[in-house]
Amino acid sequence: MGQTLGKAQIELDAFPFINLPASLVLDLRQAVYEVAEGYGLTLIEVKEIVRISLREYLHIPESKIDEYTQALFDLFNANGPLDTKESLIDSFEFLATICIVSGMRLDEKINFIFDLFDFSDAGQLTANELTLAFRASAAGAMKLSLSPTSIEADKIDQIAVEAFEISGTSKSTEFSTVTQHENTTLSKENFFQFAINCRETWNLLDHYDDIVNGVVARKGQSLTEFTPLRFCTSDVGPKLKDLDGPWRDQIRFLKPNQDETSVQKPPSRGLSLGWVYGRNTGGSQALYGEGGEIFYPAGSMILKLYTSSDGKIVQEFFSEHFGHVTSIDIFRFDDHTGEAIASADSGKDAKICVWSTQNMRSSVSFKPFHQHGVSKLCFSPSGSLLLTIGKNDVLYSIGVYDWRKRTLAFTSRLIGTDLYDCSFLESDDSFSVCSDEVFFWTHLSSDSSYKLNRGVFNRLSSTEVMTCIACTGSVVVTGSISGRIWVWEGRVCSKLLEAFNSGPITRLHARRESNDDVPNLCASTHDGVIYLFNRKLELQSRFCLHSRPSEKDRMIDSIFLDKSGKILMGQNSNLYTMTYCDEQSLTCVMHGHLDVTGFAVNPLENEQVISVGKNGTLKLWDAITHSVLRESHIDASLSCVAFKPSGDQIAIGLATTESRPNLAKNSYMVI
Repeated sequence: MGQTLGKAQIELDAFPFINLPASLVLDLRQAVYEVAEGYGLTLIEVKEIVRISLREYLHIPESKIDEYTQALFDLFNANGPLDTKESLIDSFEFLATICIVSGMRLDEKINFIFDLFDFSDAGQLTANELTLAFRASAAGAMKLSLSPTSIEADKIDQIAVEAFEISGTSKSTEFSTVTQHENTTLSKENFFQFAINCRETWNLLDHYDDIVNGVVARKGQSLTEFTPLRFCTSDVGPKLKDLDGPWRDQIRFLKPNQDETSVQKPPSRGLSLGWVYGRNTGGSQALYGEGGEIFYPAGSMILKLYTSSDGKIVQEFFSEHFGHVTSIDIFRFDDHTGEAIASADSGKDAKICVWSTQNMRSSVSFKPFHQHGVSKLCFSPSGSLLLTIGKNDVLYSIGVYDWRKRTLAFTSRLIGTDLYDCSFLESDDSFSVCSDEVFFWTHLSSDSSYKLNRGVFNRLSSTEVMTCIACTGSVVVTGSISGRIWVWEGRVCSKLLEAFNSGPITRLHARRESNDDVPNLCASTHDGVIYLFNRKLELQSRFCLHSRPSEKDRMIDSIFLDKSGKILMGQNSNLYTMTYCDEQSLTCVMHGHLDVTGFAVNPLENEQVISVGKNGTLKLWDAITHSVLRESHIDASLSCVAFKPSGDQIAIGLATTESRPNLAKNSYMVI
């Protein structure tokens, strides 16, 4: 789950003030500058500071805020006079400590402390400023700890001396003291590098980072439609027990005669793939290309659907995968690569391919480290990295790849939790994964690895499972199984959008390019509803794609929003397009059939094909126009279909369902 061993145990009275998001820590600092009359803070001043900066966040009565503030003040005033009216606490110690126990990223914490003690705003810390920063941070953190340790001032001062000596701003001398470095300064970059590389400073930051103070999410709802790694099984396809039959005994007669002369040339006539009906459902993304082409997985292929110059609908195929394609993502590069798609499949022989959308051929392919294939992959904001989630034996795992070099840059495994979605955040240095918790990884420097932090709900404590995730600008958004959308600042959940009462959130998609004129974020639900949000995450519009008789058929499992505001949606194996401001423009651009169990060709009109499915749907197809001529529904699970030789009737095999459990074993109907 998340690493909590070795983390600080905090006084209960400090809980309302830990894991604050970065913006509130900055607001708290500004309030101190506005209210405080000196470097010391009275209880009255601290109460006013907290009211100004945290009232809306804490969302409790003002009397309760004062009660919390009193308890916090007493912790910082532990060694002061008993009469709090005459007591003062150090404002710099107060702010540095709130920063250290906040939900800010470690790099944000280091930069905040540097700016706090850069009294001259020179972008440099003097020896006295650096020493004060270390002393205040350590002393304040100990006051909030349940098991504080004594810290000797001389040792802290010696660490400050080492910072100057290691950075090269001062010559190293034996028994050097702070006073010998009065005329030297330390830049922000050197301060940052020292803070993450010095054992003592790093241990302090890490010990008070990722502190547990909220309710850990637990699975409490049905996740039937959100099975993690839904395609990542070692044996995608029919089970052997489904293949039993008398025809299996005849297979041995089909073995070619070894004495036959091998054919050196292909036959002059052969078969070629002309059209693919349907797509991979259950989570595989369909997306737009830069020129308006539509790309989507179907079986082990990825299809490119577009209108040719003469007005014909055309399909092209990328067919370098052998397993079931589970995920695709698209990125536009400024170099010779142009527009490229990354795709991945499932199974023990799975691979990741990066290929051109123009020539439909891969430039790079390699095997992922996940033993059972990839469930989800996505490009980083720069396009240089790929993020994947998959499964290794019983553990779910995360991989980050430098795909051009075909190298694995980072791996991580999560024990005891399922993975549902993943996304890079605003840069290549951070990404997130959602499950029954939300996890964040941050890359501090080029020579360090990604560091794991758990998402913090604080006052928005949740026991919900997060089903999907997206990043719009610097804001992270997750959707949950209750139909709520959660907004994150850094790793802290700062806002909860209203519950939309349309079933679980199935997909979230945010455009990489921000545009005030069109929606920036779209969300789809289990009940077939689409929500569109602007850059401020204000709801712009809501519409229902279709009303289907079956709850399963209403679920939208793919959604994509292009830069012009055109929406691509996947429902019930079909693909639909629509402009965000015109519901009347809704068009089905690709027809499919969910859970097909049989099909037959009209013996008199070969261009007519009929298909049946488990959900009781019959579809009559025109093989020339690739359109659905008729569609009907029967309240039964359909297993097979056949045309009468005259072509005017069909026989359909039936199977028992929950609604019709008493059907005979070999039931059928003729219509």
